Amino acid sequence: MAGTRRPSRRRDLQGLTITELANLAGTTARALRYYEELDLLRPHRGERQERFYSSASVGKALQVVRMRRLGVPLADIARIMKDGDAGGFRRIIEEKLTDVESQREQLAALLQRLTADETAGWMREVLDSDVDHICQGRCEAGVESAASRL
Repeated sequence: MAGTRRPSRRRDLQGLTITELANLAGTTARALRYYEELDLLRPHRGERQERFYSSASVGKALQVVRMRRLGVPLADIARIMKDGDAGGFRRIIEEKLTDVESQREQLAALLQRLTADETAGWMREVLDSDVDHICQGRCEAGVESAASRL
């Protein structure tokens, strides 16, 4: 294929570059550098200090990115990876699922209250009262202004 460059055999053995991993994981090189700062990833360095990610590092990076997309805080991810707790991610996902289900139920209840006929009627009364109050104040001010011009 014209225009595509195949990495050298030597580079294939070194692993993915930060750009290649970012593209594969659907994240940014900046995020991967931040994960490295947090000691979540440990790429090895090439002769010119460029980062290369082994297959194990690629797997960890993909795991971190997936967990972040699920809303798992980096501190929790770091703790679980440090402890080597394979069941930790499952527990966090179960907790997240419980939290989301609870939020869904609360939102459904709120939606029910907001769409109920009595709530809608109450809201109309409040809004009508506010509009009447505002209009009355403006009308009185307008009458006083007109009277003062006479």
